[in-house]
Amino acid sequence: MKASQILIIDDDKGFASMTKLFLESKGEFEVACESDSRQALQSAREQKPDLILLDIVMPHLDGGDVHAMLSADSMLGRVPVIFLTSMVSQEDNSEDPYVRSGGNVMLPKTTPPDQLMTCIQQKISGQI
Repeated sequence: MKASQILIIDDDKGFASMTKLFLESKGEFEVACESDSRQALQSAREQKPDLILLDIVMPHLDGGDVHAMLSADSMLGRVPVIFLTSMVSQEDNSEDPYVRSGGNVMLPKTTPPDQLMTCIQQKISGQI
């Protein structure tokens, strides 16, 4: 089975690297990272990801701006996005394991790795 391609767009290089290592260790994903929000669209075009993990609070362009550019792009508009951010907390997830805003899934950066992996699998398969 072909590994799913994931692009992490996050200015926190340490967090992105740890997330990349965890996901790749499962053998299901190939992961690339982009730390500069201004390069996010170009990186996504080059990587052709099956899913994007996107931070919200970043310098230059925030995650909302990046998401709008991705959504408007004819090549990337259908790529699923999970916002992975410090703007939501586990308490926000008390009833539903995923915080949703405008149809988008938002997870806290403190999400346990196995829960993150489950969310990614569900998002790629269209279950959420």
